[in-house]
Amino acid sequence: MGSYLANSIILYVLATVIAVLFSVLIGMFQGYWAERTPGVLIGAGQIIVYSIPTFFIGVMLILFFAIYVSWFPPGGIGGDQSAGGALNIGSYFHHMVLPAVTIALPLTAGLSRYFGHQARSEYRLDYVRTARARGVPPLRIAVNHVLRNAVRPLVTVIGMMIPGIFVGGILTEAVFNYPGLGWLLWRSALEQDYPTLSAIVLLIGVLTILGNLAADLTNSILDVRVRYE
Repeated sequence: MGSYLANSIILYVLATVIAVLFSVLIGMFQGYWAERTPGVLIGAGQIIVYSIPTFFIGVMLILFFAIYVSWFPPGGIGGDQSAGGALNIGSYFHHMVLPAVTIALPLTAGLSRYFGHQARSEYRLDYVRTARARGVPPLRIAVNHVLRNAVRPLVTVIGMMIPGIFVGGILTEAVFNYPGLGWLLWRSALEQDYPTLSAIVLLIGVLTILGNLAADLTNSILDVRVRYE
């Protein structure tokens, strides 16, 4: 399962990075425009995207970006050896764009909604009002104050969403025929390969526990109020 696991880890890490970056950006806008029209529209969009099944998102992305405009391949994996024997990194990540976006979209909707609530709470605190009264620019308030304090709980939420990332990855890899751990799990279920199924489920359980532990340890480093003996 080593090669399948490596493909899945690269895909999931890329999707998580995309989701975190856009979640922070969207959440900051939502927190700043809370209870106003832009914030309400962002919240409605988050609910809609989060409610769409992962496999449907993948199919729509294939129809538009792979078939209609032909920007990305509809499935499989790149990175084939070129004539010189070197790994084609560009082809590898070119094949990975659509699967990564498919996993990242619902993840972004959930994380950005949570981060938006955190940012809104920070904007209502007294230190932000004091900074505004002193004439501190809004961008400096957002980056130096609100972002720094609101991003810490996001680490814990990412750790809690690791099982959901694996579930979305299984459906995504099946849709895009991406040779990862989820694809292997799906194929093993169809072929009734129970030893492989058991091994994959055990491995996903171990990775989930390790991911939550890493999130807790990271949060203890970022937040000085949290300390573990």
